[in-house]
Amino acid sequence: MAKLHYVLAPLFYGLIGLCCWALMVQGLAGWYSFLLKPAYLPPVWVVMAIRLFCFIPVCFSLILFVNQAKGSQGFATVIRLYLLNGFLNVVFCYLFFVQHAIGPAVLVEAFIAGSLALLMALTRPSAYRVVLLLFPGFVWAAFSTCLGYDIFMLNN
Repeated sequence: MAKLHYVLAPLFYGLIGLCCWALMVQGLAGWYSFLLKPAYLPPVWVVMAIRLFCFIPVCFSLILFVNQAKGSQGFATVIRLYLLNGFLNVVFCYLFFVQHAIGPAVLVEAFIAGSLALLMALTRPSAYRVVLLLFPGFVWAAFSTCLGYDIFMLNN
């Protein structure tokens, strides 16, 4: 039971990735192709791959964090932030790709970036490797927020 996080973390982020993938595929079936998009937007398969790939280092960072900080002060808060981050990713995909609510989706993406920044700040004192694993997700979320804002501005 002491090593349950080795199963739960990949299961959690695997389910988050599966939900996001299903929502993205559903949204790409028609609506997305009619959006005006900025010239710097990567091909859609790249966007999907990066979004899903970012869950892998975040998952490893969670496992590493639990290994290094279990029982420490603030442990439960950091775990809640990881859970919130996963939930926000599904909410973003649902809002953007299914509901076509670009503005609220951009706000949620900004919260995703903020949750990752907060995770990096809270784990930094004791676990710099956790921060390094969270950083690619933060960069993508920040870029995706800017990209979403540009898409929003072009289509409103």
